[in-house]
Amino acid sequence: MTEHSAHDLCESDHAPFPYEGCRAVLTLSLGEFEGLIPDLDMFFSRIAGYASVVIKVDSWPASRFSRAEADLANSFFEEHPEYELLERDITDDLAPDLAEQLRFFEQLRVEILKLARERERI
Repeated sequence: MTEHSAHDLCESDHAPFPYEGCRAVLTLSLGEFEGLIPDLDMFFSRIAGYASVVIKVDSWPASRFSRAEADLANSFFEEHPEYELLERDITDDLAPDLAEQLRFFEQLRVEILKLARERERI
């Protein structure tokens, strides 16, 4: 993936936040995971933020590479193990919008991280 394709991928995502899927999953959890929606929103926003500036990756200072490495190192469930029990319920059947958005942002996170690591070594 190039910096342009990572940026374009993010720009192509016009899906709304997956509230419906979050609510479906949270209904099964009996209110134990009230922070899921804000934590997901922050996670998605951070990745989208990097995608919006990845087009200028060649001009990033060294400190930005280090920050990107730290910010993008973990998947949502690695970063928030408190939601690990919900992961099994996030399926295309029960929460298709949430499952789709998690896949999308995971792919974008990995690609931006890979691109940043490649550029850092140049």
